[in-house]
Amino acid sequence: MNAQGSSVTYDVSDLLPMTSTHRNLTGSRKSSKNQTAPAAVDTESSRPTLTSTEPNPTTVAELLVKVEKHQYVAPILDTSPFKNIVDSYWGAYQILFAFIFLFHILIMSLYSYFSVEQLACIDYASLPNGTAQAKDDYVRSWNSELALAVCLAWPVLLIISDMIKVVRLLIGCGRVGVRMSCQAMWSQGEHLLGYVIVQLCGFFYSVTTVVWYTMNRYCLVNQDYVLAVSLIFGWVYSLNFTRGFKQVHHFSTILQHIIFRDMLRFVLIYLFILLAFSLSYGALTQAIPSMKVSGVEVMFLVFNWMVGMADFEPDSDAIDQVNKSEAFIKIIYSSYIILSTIVLLNLLIAMMSDSYSGVRQMSEVMWKVGSLRLPLELEATMGRSYYRPPRLTYDADSNKWYIRIPEAELMERQSDKDLVIQDLTHRIERLSEESRVREARIISLLQSHTANKQHQQQPVDDPPIITTKL
Repeated sequence: MNAQGSSVTYDVSDLLPMTSTHRNLTGSRKSSKNQTAPAAVDTESSRPTLTSTEPNPTTVAELLVKVEKHQYVAPILDTSPFKNIVDSYWGAYQILFAFIFLFHILIMSLYSYFSVEQLACIDYASLPNGTAQAKDDYVRSWNSELALAVCLAWPVLLIISDMIKVVRLLIGCGRVGVRMSCQAMWSQGEHLLGYVIVQLCGFFYSVTTVVWYTMNRYCLVNQDYVLAVSLIFGWVYSLNFTRGFKQVHHFSTILQHIIFRDMLRFVLIYLFILLAFSLSYGALTQAIPSMKVSGVEVMFLVFNWMVGMADFEPDSDAIDQVNKSEAFIKIIYSSYIILSTIVLLNLLIAMMSDSYSGVRQMSEVMWKVGSLRLPLELEATMGRSYYRPPRLTYDADSNKWYIRIPEAELMERQSDKDLVIQDLTHRIERLSEESRVREARIISLLQSHTANKQHQQQPVDDPPIITTKL
């Protein structure tokens, strides 16, 4: 870091993927060997072209977004030059992210309307002539054909993007080893699991959309099942784009916490409770024809009792005819309701409330990390960076990237409320430490002064009289 006039210059080499110094440099880097280059290159035309023919080491920004403890990363992103770069970095990609979100919503709206309209060909396929004649009898309108063709282009692009990501992942695993790659993925924990599941929703939406379009062209009877699955995954995939808005960013994190922490623990416990009482109720009603339920149906019935979607209606006459105890069946039912609905269901609600309050308190911290993670994901998808932060320069001689930040912006960051509180806290701690040191020094001086005073007050013995014999 160097101060130049009214600005401060920071070395930001290897801070972002675009400022990595470990890639092959072509273009102006090669030409700089033949001609004298200035110490700092400011023009956009002289910026080196970055290629990825060599392994690309992980940059500082990519390491920071992989840390699960966001409270440790947020203070780093609040300091210069991180905050200057991250603010402008996300500001450039925010428009692109919002455009992709609106585009996906538009595609899903058109797809939901025109795809359901095209299901009319199933009626023709069910005729005695079959699907072969249905392709000729069913008349398709030009507007629906055009809308479905547009809707099909988006899933195809998503499939191509997912294939590129998989190829890059396999190449990365081949370079660093499968074991190291698995350890790196495991360290990201919950966020990576949530990201993979959302991406799988997008992949399943894309594949089922292409499959349904093919089935619809041939008027196959079972295409409505594929369409139903496609619509579910397509609209759920829209949640992936809510991360790009600060007001609702923490809700996506809350969903990850609830689904991958609270729900998994609840389902694991509730599964054994459901199996226990389902098998118990099935055994008790085997001899009662009007109440007999077996297989998966009894589990579905017992589950509906918990959520209030089914009523418990014992047939008293049928129970008396087989000489069974109705009271015992009611005791089993009551025990299940108390254990599942009153205890477990309320425990799940309490766990979800605790998760919501914990994430809500850290929403600002999570957004600081998320606003850096999203541009990195977009650049990884696009294959390169298309944005250059302002006042960023490249020194071809030293192969370094620098950024100049005006001191006025640094002063504004120091006047931020959180930073002021943090600065005051550090000052108070420093003053307290200095006070403790001074107090210890004063006490030691007082003790030494008291000891000297006591030593002076002690009576002095008369010196011995020495006589000499003449």
